[in-house]
Amino acid sequence: MGAMENLKKYCEEHRIPLSRIERDLGYSNSSLVKAKSLKDDRIVEICEYLGIPTDYLLKGAGYYENDETAKIAQDIFENRELKALFDLASDSTPEDIEAAYSVLLALNKKGK
Repeated sequence: MGAMENLKKYCEEHRIPLSRIERDLGYSNSSLVKAKSLKDDRIVEICEYLGIPTDYLLKGAGYYENDETAKIAQDIFENRELKALFDLASDSTPEDIEAAYSVLLALNKKGK
């Protein structure tokens, strides 16, 4: 499957109209709807817009090694708070991550 087919499949699965991508990125009307392929610069631009790696369009949904990883990535992508936590954790020391994890565990136990 090519990048265009993968884009259409992604948009269908996530209920994203191609016309919205066209509008938001300043493409002409129906340019994506009628396209049979995508140029590299458009692939990069669309992936940045959607917040997905370029390999997703180039290689398809099999980008992630397993379904669990794909679900976690999608959860982070769709949940603003999880994304913020992930971004903060990416810039943190292992000790800071362990401390944050302990706090979250304590809060989770308190809520039960």
